[in-house]
Amino acid sequence: LAKKVFPQAEIQSAGSEPGKLNPYAVKVMLEIGIDISKHYSKSIDDLEPKFLEGLNYVITLCAEEVCPMLPSKAKKLHW
Repeated sequence: LAKKVFPQAEIQSAGSEPGKLNPYAVKVMLEIGIDISKHYSKSIDDLEPKFLEGLNYVITLCAEEVCPMLPSKAKKLHW
């Protein structure tokens, strides 16, 4: 969704427990015309170091899950 809203930004994501996508997320995104069925959940360790060093923002989307800690000078937003 962020890639659609902010096409000029470099956006990557990673999860605290990488694995299969939530099927409800795939369904909801399709309802707004975005197909994420080929996406996969990554670990923070899968993100390129150069990308991590240049971050301006880190946005976490955690509820009951464990939010991973990311050592970064980027502004951190918890949604």
